[in-house]
Amino acid sequence: MNAFILLIPMLLIQYGLLNIVGREAARRARFFPPVEGKERLAFEERWCLKEFGDEYRDYMNKVGRYF
Repeated sequence: MNAFILLIPMLLIQYGLLNIVGREAARRARFFPPVEGKERLAFEERWCLKEFGDEYRDYMNKVGRYF
C-alpha cells in the first residue's frame, strides 16, 4: 500500500504535469540515461532479445554469455 501511495505523485508528474507543460518536456522526461559497466551489457542483451528474438536466443545458447 505504501508503494502505491509513493507511485501516485510520480505518475501525476510524469503524465499530468509534463503533458500540461508540453510534449517536448514529456519526451525529455522519458529519456533513458546512458549506462556504464555491467549495466551496459545487460542493456545490450535486452535490446538484442527485443530486436532479434529467438534467433538471438539460439545464438547465445551456442556461444554462451560474455560477462
